[in-house]
Formats: sequence, structure tokens, C-alpha cells
Amino acid sequence: MSKHEKRFRIFSVLLSLLILLILSFALFDPTNAITFDPGRNYQHALNLPDTNPESLGIRVLQYGLGFLGLLAVTMVMFGGIMWMTSAGNEQRIQKGKDILKWAMIGMVVIMLSWAIIIFLFEGVGVIN
Repeated sequence: MSKHEKRFRIFSVLLSLLILLILSFALFDPTNAITFDPGRNYQHALNLPDTNPESLGIRVLQYGLGFLGLLAVTMVMFGGIMWMTSAGNEQRIQKGKDILKWAMIGMVVIMLSWAIIIFLFEGVGVIN
């Protein structure tokens, strides 16, 4: 591995971590910190949702599948960059194509699992 490739990989990892950090601040509202609540209303003080456990489970599944989708999109970008920067090297071209192929298969599986979960929860009556 050349010095240029090592620097590119380090830069790519740091850029990905920065993007994930920015997205995490977009998902969570840090302004709702725990405050003093003399009425012992812990649910409001801890900023817990006013929903039932089924809705909380759906929310956790949605965030998990959303993160996996973000990871799949990142892998598609990584595979495309590897393919485009291969400079005619057949091994890197094949590796980029393989990464793209498996990332796209992963995206299809994630979307199908999302659809199956929504279908099942609507059938049970948890989601209106």
C-alpha cells in the first residue's frame, strides 16, 4: 500500500466519522437536557416519549434500518471511488465492482426488511 493510498483511507475514515457525527446531532435534540422537576415527572424530565412500547420498538427498528441504509450508501460510494481510481488495475476494478454489487444487494435487503416490518406491524394493528 502506497503512502498516498494510506492517506486517502485515513481521510475517508475521518470524513465518514465527521458526517456521522453531524447526522447524530441532527437526530437528537441536545437542548432538552435533564432539568429539575419538583413534581417527580420523570418521563418529562428525562425527555422520554409518551408512546407505548410497540411504537418505541418500531422507532428503534426504523433508526437501526436507517443506519444500515446509510452504511450501504457509504459502501456504494466507496466501491464507486475504488473503481474510478483504479487506473486500469484489474484487481481494483473487480474489487470495486464486488463492493458495489454487495452494497446494492444489501440496500435491497434493507428496503425489503423495512417493508416487511411495516406490513407486519400494520397487520397486527400497532401502526395505524
